[in-house]
Amino acid sequence: MMDEPHATDGVEPETDSLPLRAVPTGLFSAWRRVVSSIASAGPRIVNSVRSAGRTWIGQWRRVREYHRHASEPWTAATAADRETAAAVGTRAFLFGVVVAGILTATSSGLWGPAVVTTGAEVLWAGARFIIIAMLMPRGAITRTRLSIAFLAGLLPYVFGATWLLRMIALGGSALLTRRGLLGAGVSARDVRVTVGWSFGGQAAILVGGWLVRAVIALITLG
Repeated sequence: MMDEPHATDGVEPETDSLPLRAVPTGLFSAWRRVVSSIASAGPRIVNSVRSAGRTWIGQWRRVREYHRHASEPWTAATAADRETAAAVGTRAFLFGVVVAGILTATSSGLWGPAVVTTGAEVLWAGARFIIIAMLMPRGAITRTRLSIAFLAGLLPYVFGATWLLRMIALGGSALLTRRGLLGAGVSARDVRVTVGWSFGGQAAILVGGWLVRAVIALITLG
């Protein structure tokens, strides 16, 4: 008894070709979704960049206004100018010391000296603030005004990548802090004493340490 022919004999099955026909359609749909997403995200990205740019420009405008009028009474600059200058000064200081740490690690090949460099600058900044606060006559300035004047004065440290640049930044920071304290209402004499002991004391110690190391090196070589 002969077997009956199968219903699919001589005919290619159609079920296997259906997914293949759906592939181009699926790819086109996916591509269209990607293009639509990019097109819709484009304006949002542009608006975000514009907003960030306006914020950045406005921020530096406020910083400039503060430092331009820093030695004048605080009524010459707005509260937003002062707060922005303090925030930017803090970020500039942190950026500078981090870059200094990275350069130290790169040149020495070790992270230990980098940590010492970064930590030393942070400790020196804290010591300067404490010295100013301790030497400032009682009632001469509020802690808020002192903090703003000091933090805004840290701006030059954005360039403090090397030892020499940090020494220059120390001098620039002293000048900006002096102007800020004068504008905050501190007398010129008190500003001279506090800034001189805090910034001048650090400069003297650092230069003295460098001279001692240089003398020791000369004696060793001799």
